[in-house]
Amino acid sequence: MQEYLIIASLMTSAISGYRTLFPVKPQPYVPPMAQTSPASPRTTMQHITSADGDGPNAIVNLSIVNNSSDGSSSSYESTRQYIQQKLNVANFSDVTNSICNYCSDNKYSLAALGIVVTYAYLFYKVNSMHSYINNALAWSAWKRDVSFELLLAIPQDHLTQDLMTVIQTRYMSCQNPTDFLTPLISFSKDIAQEQELVTHYHTFITWCMRCNLNAILPISDTLLCQLTERRQRIIYINTLFQSWLAQYKLQQITR
Repeated sequence: MQEYLIIASLMTSAISGYRTLFPVKPQPYVPPMAQTSPASPRTTMQHITSADGDGPNAIVNLSIVNNSSDGSSSSYESTRQYIQQKLNVANFSDVTNSICNYCSDNKYSLAALGIVVTYAYLFYKVNSMHSYINNALAWSAWKRDVSFELLLAIPQDHLTQDLMTVIQTRYMSCQNPTDFLTPLISFSKDIAQEQELVTHYHTFITWCMRCNLNAILPISDTLLCQLTERRQRIIYINTLFQSWLAQYKLQQITR
């Protein structure tokens, strides 16, 4: 019995010494969860004691912590009710029914509007093609006084030399007239974009001719032939430039 009393005394002394060395700070009182209505999300009130001190002189702040699951569902429900209130409908299916009813009641007006918009778009594309054909600064119009067959008959070395001269002249920088590479880069970008544009125009007018839209649009076989020749020219000029560029790179490597 005395042994148990001695052991209990030693344990009590050890615990009191531990508390003296490592004092435990009192925890602030946390009130029970506040009662809320079912429609609002559940919240908990938590007291946070500032670092200014403990006890009655401490500054206590309140923070509201929203429950994530109930908050998200309540947010979705409030958003849904807001949209329904703005639309003044019972549910979203009524919106679809309203649109279908509107289209059914105004189907002739909507069809006429669609036809007018489609024709305006087609006319705009054809007008853009005519403007491109009449553009003398387009690269497909280079040496347009010479037919494409005669252009192919010119030696490529002479034709490439003329092309390099025109490129350097057109893209010459006033700030740096001796710059040789910048005009080549600008020409490479412009001719790639123009080749893509001509190909798009050629595909578009071919589709219009197959659909017999030449009866209502200002297009003809002559315009199709002009676009075909322009497309061939731009591809040939780009081929000349790419061949010269490959030789130039090879010369720079072998130096």
